[in-house]
Amino acid sequence: GGGGQREGADAGSEEEAVRRMSARKYLLVSADYILPAVVPYDKADYDQRAYQHVQWQQHVRNRLQHALALALALNRTVILPPFHCYCDRYFYRLEGCMIPGGHHATQLPFVCPFDHVFDSSHWYELGQARTSPAGRAFARLGFEGSLFGDQLRRAPQISNSRATLRVQTAGVEGAVLQGAGAAPLSGLLAAGSSSADIVKALEPLQHVHVLQVSLDDAQAIFGAFASKSEADDFNRLAAHLFGLRVAYCQKECRFETTMYESVKLKQRDPCVWLDGTDKLKRLSAAQ
Repeated sequence: GGGGQREGADAGSEEEAVRRMSARKYLLVSADYILPAVVPYDKADYDQRAYQHVQWQQHVRNRLQHALALALALNRTVILPPFHCYCDRYFYRLEGCMIPGGHHATQLPFVCPFDHVFDSSHWYELGQARTSPAGRAFARLGFEGSLFGDQLRRAPQISNSRATLRVQTAGVEGAVLQGAGAAPLSGLLAAGSSSADIVKALEPLQHVHVLQVSLDDAQAIFGAFASKSEADDFNRLAAHLFGLRVAYCQKECRFETTMYESVKLKQRDPCVWLDGTDKLKRLSAAQ
């Protein structure tokens, strides 16, 4: 009897989970780029890996904000891609950009936790950012981590309702193409499209549960917002979401006092810092 009740409860909770997933439409962002090889460790220039890590995060962030803008324009919950790190996040000194001892077990780059490269509290607690139209939309739509894509496979009616967004190539007409056989639909969009043009072009795909786009295609597709106020609004939200300060201090670093006192007293800082909004290019409005 107890086993049957548990099975019934499990089935009920599974149905409820599928119902909740079905209530939303998604933009699944994929990271289908080729990762650069990690730079060799050089004791004489021990910060090279930390600089590579910071540059890679800037590269990803500039693409990710286009994907977030695309998700908001299409009124969809964004499913984030996996994130890769070339340097571990640690409260003290690193060895070759890894936690001491970790470099023997882990290869760089590695798929790192979300809170290695973002302040997760900024994504869950929007604060003042929630008062803007973009902030309210993001709060309503929410976001999911990369593993959520695996959960969607539990509901074939959702995961099989899919289309891929791509940059339109020369000589291809039409915004939506029917895939051959079991191949999914494709949404073809001109490079640098405005949010209004994107919404209009993808009207035939409104019924599709999962739209998939790569980070590179998202950056190429989303060119501008319909108005300056929308662009300014989104840029404030992006600055909030991407805000982060992380220090990467190698064991070779030399501090004038202790590591903590040196930072506190703003003495010469031998660490490499990731500023989450540094070199983040603001999105603009259509001309």
